[in-house]
Formats: sequence, structure tokens, C-alpha cells
Amino acid sequence: MYTLGGTITVLCISRLGNFRWEWFDTLVAALVVFCIIIWAIVGPWYATIVSSRALLIAGLPQLKESVEEPWETPVPVYIGYTVANILSILGGKEWTVEERCYPVCAGIYCLAISILALVMRRFRDKAQIPLLELAKTPI
Repeated sequence: MYTLGGTITVLCISRLGNFRWEWFDTLVAALVVFCIIIWAIVGPWYATIVSSRALLIAGLPQLKESVEEPWETPVPVYIGYTVANILSILGGKEWTVEERCYPVCAGIYCLAISILALVMRRFRDKAQIPLLELAKTPI
């Protein structure tokens, strides 16, 4: 099912013509391969920690976009992901790194994106006030 979803996503992006590959995408792909290698060599405990950190690194551009273009951030989707991660944390069988680390990191990340976008929407209008100008505005 995951492969089908990924394939549909790639086809939609390709059809829209929004596809571009930059150095950061290469870094993220390398992180995926690194996580798989860690899992194969050391096991799931370290792989969970490494993949959780890789998620946070891979998400940096989205955090940046949530600040720079808050109106483009799909906040309800990220709130939904936050709820899904909370449910995953609560529904785990054991309190182990393998069961809890990734959903905790992903939940915090999704919540941070939601909060950043909502806060920035409050302080910036659709005209996209530059960040330097925003810093000069009184709160």
C-alpha cells in the first residue's frame, strides 16, 4: 500500500510539472540509504534513532516554508499527522525506543510546523512582508 501511495504521489507531481531535484534531495536520499544500512548492520534500536533524526533533518525546508509562506502550509494536514502520531504513541504495546521515538519526533515536528504557520499567518498578510520588516513590527 505504501508503494502504491508513493507511486501515485510521484505521478501527480510529475504530471503537474512541479518536480525539481536539488542537493538537499540528494542528502535526504542518502539519509534513507544510511538508515537502511544502520538497520541491517546494527538493528532496529539504532535505526529508529537515526531515522527519527533523519526525519527532522529532511523536514527543515518545510519548517522554513512554514515561516516564509505560512498561507501555503496545509495546517489541517499537519494537525492530522500530529493526532495520528499521538495515537501511535498511545497505542504502542511497549515503551521502547523502537515503538515511541519516531512517533514522538514526528509528532513534535508536525506540531511545530502547525504552530509556526498559524503564528506567522497572524503576523504576516498575504503580501508576504519580508522577515526583516516583520522583526521591526511591535508585538
